[in-house]
Amino acid sequence: MTGAVLDIHIDAKSVREPGGELCPILHDVCFSAEPGEFLALFGPSGTGKTTTLRIALGLDTDFRGMVRRPDVRVGVVFQEPRLLPWLTVADNLRLVMNDGAGLPDISGQLQQVELPGVEQRRPRELSLGMARRVALARALAVDPQLLVLDEPFASLDPALAARLAGTVSRWARQRGATVLLATHDVDQTLDIAGRVLVLDGRPATLAASFDVPRHTDPGSVAELRAVLVERFPFLARADGTN
Repeated sequence: MTGAVLDIHIDAKSVREPGGELCPILHDVCFSAEPGEFLALFGPSGTGKTTTLRIALGLDTDFRGMVRRPDVRVGVVFQEPRLLPWLTVADNLRLVMNDGAGLPDISGQLQQVELPGVEQRRPRELSLGMARRVALARALAVDPQLLVLDEPFASLDPALAARLAGTVSRWARQRGATVLLATHDVDQTLDIAGRVLVLDGRPATLAASFDVPRHTDPGSVAELRAVLVERFPFLARADGTN
């Protein structure tokens, strides 16, 4: 699609089982992301959301299909924080910052993810939730044009997760950045995303794509939520609703 930040066509993706057999996990997963668009990717656990993100990033090339991704700055938050254990938090952030951009605002980056005062700690001194917030700060520190997030708010309490989701949404709008988020939290996602994609089936395919109504229209957002949960019961199980 002309002007797209991402154009993804996964015709087929398989993984090799321990016994040596190939197991198909994705087929006919095709979507594009436009500049400034906030896309959220839903799917049951193990359905291939992380694999889709890795393919989008060019980290997994063992599939049939194609990915077009213009040369833009990319920020990534993986499920595992992947901080360098021998560096302090400040040095983990400083590592990705542009040397020509002046003195890096490490404290400001950490304040943005509600994690002040940890600049000199090592990753082993952080809880998993704290490490994930450092990873989010690191991804934002590169001022990405494309931000790819794999369950970035997992293991955070709901109130903090909602605040950070709002922070990311506002940041993306201000920068005009494109966001691709893999998640399972329906309510949080409908507050911030412009479009939701749903993977489902075995092997998984792109089962649905919905534009999210303007967030100033809570009634329409609630209707979309009801449609999603009715059509895809795993979403209700994921967020604890009955």
